[in-house]
Amino acid sequence: MPEPSQEHPRCPLRRRLLGAGALRTAGVAGVMSLGGQPATAQAQAQATRPPVLPVLLSPTLADTPEAAVPFEVAGEAENRLVFATLRCDVPLRRVTLLDPAGRVVWRRTATELGQRPRQTMPQPERGEGYFLPPVRDAAPGRWQLHIEREPATRGAGRLQLAYSVFPRFELDITPATQKAAAGQPLLVTVRPRDYGAPLSGLSAIDVQVLDAQGRPVARVAATEHARSREGITLASEPGVYVAALSLAAAGRYRLQVTQRLGAAAASTRTAVAELVVDGPAGALSLQAVRLDRGPGGCARGLLLDFDVQAARAGLYACNLTLRAGNPALPRASASAELPAGPGRITVAVDAAKLAALGLPWQRLDRAVLLHAGDAEFRVVAELTDIDLTTYGIDFSALCR
Repeated sequence: MPEPSQEHPRCPLRRRLLGAGALRTAGVAGVMSLGGQPATAQAQAQATRPPVLPVLLSPTLADTPEAAVPFEVAGEAENRLVFATLRCDVPLRRVTLLDPAGRVVWRRTATELGQRPRQTMPQPERGEGYFLPPVRDAAPGRWQLHIEREPATRGAGRLQLAYSVFPRFELDITPATQKAAAGQPLLVTVRPRDYGAPLSGLSAIDVQVLDAQGRPVARVAATEHARSREGITLASEPGVYVAALSLAAAGRYRLQVTQRLGAAAASTRTAVAELVVDGPAGALSLQAVRLDRGPGGCARGLLLDFDVQAARAGLYACNLTLRAGNPALPRASASAELPAGPGRITVAVDAAKLAALGLPWQRLDRAVLLHAGDAEFRVVAELTDIDLTTYGIDFSALCR
């Protein structure tokens, strides 16, 4: 289905492969490029290219009933021509789009283009808003918008419109944050698209991690409908592939993914993202497991003592996944205000939770240390698959 026009065409801040060359200016008065350049890419190109940048058309409309606004399309034959919201400070009657051969691609009245009064639009001085339909597989060459004004209007006007040409197949990679801490788990999202629509059903997508010298240091698989160790779905949207990674050393890294797309895997796309890893934000270690003695003599549960090394003072939480694979299984947590440096958090696991797990409880699946900052908790350290048999737990002492 065609996607609606927006106030600005998609110009992602994240790094993305440009399968076609960026757009060129139309070379006429009133047409300005926002950084486009001629197309030189081939569908099979392996190298990463800069993101698609929009081209801005801002011609002055003479005091005449009709006007022509030319613009250039360049790049791959399979593409999407997408328009931002057209703004014009004189009322329009109709807009017609003509391809390089002069054929009418579409002709729409102002009403059919969803005309919006200027008072309802951002920056009302730019005029009314109109939403132009996108075009699939726009032929390279000089296109033209034929503008018809309302007959009763007089005087010159100003039209503003931005457009972009996206390749049919696109690939993005986005880390959950651009800056992480050593040892901190990080989610990475990969999004392949076909004509702007998410591409689902692909096998695992390989994500490579390179250090500042370009040497591979890690490799993880991004999968659709990925789940956490606890069995929680990380992303349920079709065509969203998620991988989890953790880097032990501080430094600058590049995340890179290369994928062949299309029915015959004829188009190769590469996407990259930069990641800065700082020193560890905290450290976590399980030092002891003790019985939580109750007044009746039996133990009400277990107390797990975690030593914490905090990079900064603040509120910390320690969340335990007692056993993986089933989100319905009981969990435990505790929080504490800690100074910078060494500290301790003790997490209580009551007997009822232990009974639900089934005794003896031999392994703790996961312990996560979080720090409260910037109005949210951030993971700063984690432990996984901890063997509890070495702590000498007397499960017979638990209250039944």
